[in-house]
Amino acid sequence: MLLSGGMNMSTIMQTTVRVLAVILVTAGCTTSPTGTTKDSFDMTSSTSGHAWYTDDGILKDDHRVVAFTTVNFTVLKQDMARGEGEYLASLATLLGLPASRHSEFRALVQHRYATLISSGQTTAGEMLTSLAGILDASPKF
Repeated sequence: MLLSGGMNMSTIMQTTVRVLAVILVTAGCTTSPTGTTKDSFDMTSSTSGHAWYTDDGILKDDHRVVAFTTVNFTVLKQDMARGEGEYLASLATLLGLPASRHSEFRALVQHRYATLISSGQTTAGEMLTSLAGILDASPKF
């Protein structure tokens, strides 16, 4: 069934499930943007997921990377292994990397994939922490 704006019920349901997953996954943690890339991915405990959202219920900018990565981690790992894809491009954008650095970022992530995803048990948070260290150590980023 196609709704106004070209969205169908399946798309709406998938979006709803993803939003609920972000809320459930992120309700107990928050990030701490304190200046460095690594620090911005530091996940610390929080008593409420409310810190992630504005009063209007919109996800705050400084939490988008963690939420996006957590919800899309399976597909993002595939893009990272290939060094291309829309999820990897979106991650680069969310990280604030200029478009002129996206190809270098894709190549770096692909090259360092084994470090970023060290096992089948690697979590999105662990990958982001590793990625932050790699980006902080690279003069290009």
